[in-house]
Amino acid sequence: MAAVVQLLEVMVEGEDEPLSESDRQAVLRSQAYFAEGGEGIPFEQVDAECGFTMDEITGGSRPA
Repeated sequence: MAAVVQLLEVMVEGEDEPLSESDRQAVLRSQAYFAEGGEGIPFEQVDAECGFTMDEITGGSRPA
């Protein structure tokens, strides 16, 4: 969960526009979901659904 919060903070850092109430509610729902044992989606599943391969994402090299 901390990683999600950090990612959201990085994404909006430097933006002049504050989060909307809708955005805040979405973050709260996400936090509740994970606090209740919800699971995320593996990155590999997301990139495959978008039509990418891991080689395309990593530039052809994956860490060992």
